[in-house]
Amino acid sequence: MLNADKATISGFHELGHAMNHLNSKFGRFLQKLRKPGYAIAGLMGTIALISRKKPEGEKRNALDFVQDNCGKIAFLSLMPTVIEEAMASHKGIKLAKENGLSEALVKNLKKFYGKALLSYGGYALVTGLAVFVASKITEIFTRPQRIN
Repeated sequence: MLNADKATISGFHELGHAMNHLNSKFGRFLQKLRKPGYAIAGLMGTIALISRKKPEGEKRNALDFVQDNCGKIAFLSLMPTVIEEAMASHKGIKLAKENGLSEALVKNLKKFYGKALLSYGGYALVTGLAVFVASKITEIFTRPQRIN
């Protein structure tokens, strides 16, 4: 039960998280990926800052693939959080409609939740870009030099 008169604007969204956890196997799975996703994004940043590019012609391995794509991996590791947040907002809006919240208040919820979702998406995008830029800067300063 939610007292619509006393609930903050985030109340329905938080109920959406609870619904994801209780009623959705996919939502619960995405919630469990949140912490590993943050850890992977941080690890990609570390890899971007401390790894060195191999000279051309040397045999490449899986770590080289990770190094070459660390920005993309960091971005993708945060996407489960973005998707779960979107699901929680969607379910929260649906719940608000079902419980008789006025159309004007539902419109405000949609607007607020849309902006909140943009912040999560923006965080994922900026993290991916920052890791990518860090890897390129590191590559410039640690690129092996040709010896003639």
